[in-house]
Amino acid sequence: VRDAFQERRDRLVNGLNRLAPLRCVLPSGAFYAWCNVQGLGLSSETMARQWLDEALVATVPGEGFGAPGFIRFSFATTLEVIDETLTRLATWLTSTHAARVKGT
Repeated sequence: VRDAFQERRDRLVNGLNRLAPLRCVLPSGAFYAWCNVQGLGLSSETMARQWLDEALVATVPGEGFGAPGFIRFSFATTLEVIDETLTRLATWLTSTHAARVKGT
């Protein structure tokens, strides 16, 4: 079980770190990872709501944990769900967010 969670953790964290400007530190003992979303220019509450509404990705904003600017991702799921999450976020970042930044 530990090996399975380590593989899920690594897949999620490495995948998030490939999605600029997201930044994620490798967690050492939990089944969730904290991702820094400050580079997107919006609060983590706004990002969590937009990702749920627009990309169908459920996350938890950090404000409730005293970590504004961060979003919590759970990796207590399958590798397929993690891969789909990363694909949806990549699509959102390259289309929806990019269009907003450009003002279109």
